[in-house]
Amino acid sequence: LRDAENNLQAVRRTVEDSNRLQYEAHLAETDQMQWSVDLPGRRAKIENFFENMKSLKDKKSAKLEQDFQTASMRFERIMKETNELQKMAEVTEMKTIRQQQTLEE
Repeated sequence: LRDAENNLQAVRRTVEDSNRLQYEAHLAETDQMQWSVDLPGRRAKIENFFENMKSLKDKKSAKLEQDFQTASMRFERIMKETNELQKMAEVTEMKTIRQQQTLEE
C-alpha cells in the first residue's frame, strides 16, 4: 500500500511538472509570437533613431561649416584692417619724418 501511495505521489509530481512545463512552453511561444509581431515596429524605431542621429550630425556639420566660414571671413576682415592700419602708421611715420626734416631746415 505504501509503495502504491509513493508511486501515486510520483505520478502526481510528474503530472504537475508536465503541466508546469506545458504552461512555460505556452508562455514562451506567446512571447515569441509577440516578439515577432513587435519586431517590425522595433526595427522601424531603431532605423528612425539612426536616421535622427545622422540628421543631427549633418545639421551639426553644417553649423560647424557655417561657423568656420564666418570665422574665416572675420579673420580676413581683421587682417585687412590690420594691414590698412599698418599702412596708415607707415604713412604717418613718413609724414612725421618729413615734418621733422622741414623743421630742421
